[in-house]
Order: sequence, then C-alpha cells, then structure tokens
Amino acid sequence: MANLSITGQAQRPHFAFLHHVSLACRDLEESKRFYVEVLGGELIHDIAGFSEVRCADIIVGISGQPSGWTEREAEYPHYGFNVDGLLLEKLGLFVHQKPPIPFISPSTTAETLWLCVTALVVGFGEEILVRGYLISRLLRLFGPVMSVLYSSVVFSAWHTSAGLFTVAHTFIWGLVYGWTFTKIRRLYPLTLAHATNNIIVFLWV
Repeated sequence: MANLSITGQAQRPHFAFLHHVSLACRDLEESKRFYVEVLGGELIHDIAGFSEVRCADIIVGISGQPSGWTEREAEYPHYGFNVDGLLLEKLGLFVHQKPPIPFISPSTTAETLWLCVTALVVGFGEEILVRGYLISRLLRLFGPVMSVLYSSVVFSAWHTSAGLFTVAHTFIWGLVYGWTFTKIRRLYPLTLAHATNNIIVFLWV
C-alpha cells in the first residue's frame, strides 16, 4: 500500500529486496524436486505439508494444498519484502531510542490526538510483525503454546530500553495478544486493544 503524504501524493516505499514468497502446490514432492533439482535451490525446512527452499537469497515457501487456498487453515499466498530501516522508523514500527524521562503528558487537544494516532500506528505495526507474521511462521515449527511464548519474548525484548517493568508488561500482554490471535486469526481487534493499551500507558502511567 502506498504511503500518502500530507499533500495527497503517493510516496513509494523503499524496498531493499525480496525476502520470501509463499506458494501453494498440488504435489509437494514434485514441487520440491523442481526447486531443488531444476532451479538448484537448497531445501532448508521440510515438514508434513510444508517446505522451504532457498533459491539465491530468496526463500520459497511451498504449501501442499491439493484443494486450493480456501480452507480455514490454508497458507495465504504472500510475498515478503525487506523495507529500508528509515521507512520503518517513520512508520513507528521500530523505535529503539529511549524516550525522555520523566514522560511529559500532552497538554493540548492536538498533542493528545497525535499521541492517539501514534499509538494506533505503532500498535498496528507491531501486531502485523509479531502476531501476523512471526506467530504465523512459528506455528509451522511449533505448537500454539511455544509459538505464543517465543513471540512474546521477542515482543518484550523490543521494549528493553524502557525498563524492566515495561519488559514484563509487554511480555504478559504479548501472551494475551498471541493466544487470542491463535484463536481468532484476526488482527484488527488486537490492533485496537494494543492501541488502547498504549494510550492508557501514555496518558495515565
């Protein structure tokens, strides 16, 4: 999706490279032989119903789905692009700088509105990365419990600059958000909950 500037003109994201693709196939064994023997790829992951082959620097995920993409647990076709760090920082997805202490609460309506928008954008970005992408990938390697646990560790590790309390706080909420995602497989309720949590922390903690 294009990022719209204040003037309404579309700004294209700066893609660094294609990281991976995920594709469906009717015959998984035949597809693996094609990518490995014909294209010269390296088989790096292989479990029942799903394999990953590295071709050059691109990971190709192959999902055996004879009946197509419409099943509830079916892997969605998708492409993964690496975007440069500058754009990610502008979107608020990765912010490793320690915030000023003590935190100064917003004093005007505009500042409060901007804080709410920021909380929503950060919540949306983190939910896409941690729940939408990371847990979905971990579920192919582990069960729901370990997938949620590992993703919560990663989620809390992003917040180490804010102190031990925040690390513990985000780890607990990571468990809640992660387990909820494994049950409903929807991101928008988690995004709203995440943003609400952020706003409460910003305004009253």
